[in-house]
Amino acid sequence: MRLVAMTFIVLAVAIPVGFGSALWALKGEPPVGAVRVGPWKSWPGMGSQPIDPYARAIVARSGALPLGSGEGHVFVADQDDSGAALVAGCTYSVSGDSPAARMWTLTLTDLGGAAIADEQGITHLTGAEVLRGADGRPTITLSRAPVPGNWLRMPADGPVRLTLRLYDSPVSISSRTLEVKSLPSIQKVECRQ
Repeated sequence: MRLVAMTFIVLAVAIPVGFGSALWALKGEPPVGAVRVGPWKSWPGMGSQPIDPYARAIVARSGALPLGSGEGHVFVADQDDSGAALVAGCTYSVSGDSPAARMWTLTLTDLGGAAIADEQGITHLTGAEVLRGADGRPTITLSRAPVPGNWLRMPADGPVRLTLRLYDSPVSISSRTLEVKSLPSIQKVECRQ
């Protein structure tokens, strides 16, 4: 009788802890295989055949369709260059070179990946439509209030994430590492409460 009671107690603890830890591990970003370039992160193995089991489960659970290794690369940033979290109450400047690509998009999302749209429904900017400075580099402002030039609207509150997608890019992947020298910088301009 005592063995049966102990078995039920162990199962009552093990099952919730096991399922809870599995859900926690699959809730966010893949725990292995990330490559960092400044505030930007990428998982080069996400769209390839040797994808790790955690990443495969996260993709299956989220329903996301990652770019294949021959299609391009995705970089995300939820921090600025100083390491502070990107938050809706602040204004940011995203500027500099992006790696060579036939086309790129920059999308502002919440941490769950849902795109944040302005009144016209604009959720992203592309390399073909951005205005460029005299040096040929674009500068994109992230803020609540509209500004002239390249602008993406910040939401009313909460943390945000930037997603940079490079399509048909010659950036090379070898052994799950990206050979990227630089990505756009993300500088905090000001914060209002």
